[in-house]
Amino acid sequence: MKLRLTIMSALIALLAPQAHAQEPPAQTIRASCRTPSAMGDGTVFNCASEQARLEAPPGFAFAQASLSGGLVESGGTKPACEVEWTDFVPLSVGSESTQPRVLTVRARANSQRGYGRRGPGWANCEYSIQLVPYAAQ
Repeated sequence: MKLRLTIMSALIALLAPQAHAQEPPAQTIRASCRTPSAMGDGTVFNCASEQARLEAPPGFAFAQASLSGGLVESGGTKPACEVEWTDFVPLSVGSESTQPRVLTVRARANSQRGYGRRGPGWANCEYSIQLVPYAAQ
């Protein structure tokens, strides 16, 4: 019985670091905005969402090249998604290769343009990104 407990304890100790080493799930960030309808006289409205901010968990950074997604729904004119990266960290001690720890996204749009054209503008942005571990300095 004591041997079984020792073997089980050893297996748990061996498997625990592997469970932590599994790839973390992709992170998702969203931003959206909507304008009022354009006026009949050609007046156009615009919108910009608040900045959606996503921070990587401690010990991780974002793999910039893994960013996927973008504008998932839009209307009006000039719908756009703006992406900004900040807080870059080296992936390993002494490395010149860096990746960001913070991702911000903002949605922008204008209502429809032109005389007699009425309608709102909107932009819905959605991105997914993978995490990568980094060695703290």
